[in-house]
Amino acid sequence: MATVSVIIPLYNKGPYIRRTLESVLAQTWQDFEIVVVDDGSTDDGPAIVRAYPDPRVRLIQQANQGPGAARNHGIRASTAPYLAFLDADDEWLPGFLEKAAGTLKDHDDCLVFVTNYFLDKERDTYLGCHPEVPLEPGINRLPVDISPELTKACVNMFAQGAVVIHRGVVDHLGGYYEDGCTYGEDTYLWLRVLLHYPLYMCEEPLLRIHYDASTLVRNRPTSHPVHVLVKHATEILDGSPAQYRGLLKGLLDQYALTSLWRRLDDGDYAAARTITERFPYSRRYRSQFLKARIKLRILPWLASHNILHRTKSP
Repeated sequence: MATVSVIIPLYNKGPYIRRTLESVLAQTWQDFEIVVVDDGSTDDGPAIVRAYPDPRVRLIQQANQGPGAARNHGIRASTAPYLAFLDADDEWLPGFLEKAAGTLKDHDDCLVFVTNYFLDKERDTYLGCHPEVPLEPGINRLPVDISPELTKACVNMFAQGAVVIHRGVVDHLGGYYEDGCTYGEDTYLWLRVLLHYPLYMCEEPLLRIHYDASTLVRNRPTSHPVHVLVKHATEILDGSPAQYRGLLKGLLDQYALTSLWRRLDDGDYAAARTITERFPYSRRYRSQFLKARIKLRILPWLASHNILHRTKSP
């Protein structure tokens, strides 16, 4: 049995999947299996995968259900004790799996490895796209006294392809969010990982993310649907460790505020009104919630009189 199962969801990324697979096959650590989950592609991506002669590369297929369902399907079909997730247009540097597997072996009390990465265009080094992340290289636990903004930065550092995680952690937390979700399905998992487990932070960038190839936005019903953390805020709060609940309330308020403004921007006033009813504004964001509530009273009237100008979130 392999040490690491590499799960790759595939949806209409035929032009990029070969680059992604070659980056896995070129790893200095070769004890892995690759499970590519075709999520209803209509291009030649599945055929490219099927043609690979390496027996470690497997293709499984499903009707289009979204990236969370595809990754969960790959988890169920895989066998290794550690899981790694790589998007079908991104690539690992050759030493990624060796660094991750060696680190987790040396720190058997730590079940999550997260690496730094490069962004495709800038080629600058980021720590989860947020240099202000208040975590040091090595083993960390999320501080209980940091701001919602810094907590959000910590969640965002969990880029797909930057993480190797023990299967037991994913089993405990239930995997990725499904329900056809294409926005926040990974945040739903990574936030709870951050709340429940220590993680090892690696400063060295060992992943390249290619945002220009993403097709997710084309499959969304709106530009930014209501975030999954906003939809399931009560469930997430109730399932969190007690010491993090104060911090988590502020974080969920922040996600709610962002979703509220985006719903206003898109003219989805029913969803915006639901958010304001479910999230009484906190002291920290009181002025911004109040401004959004005022907009919610005015904008439907303006739209009905054809004099609406698009609102902008703060």
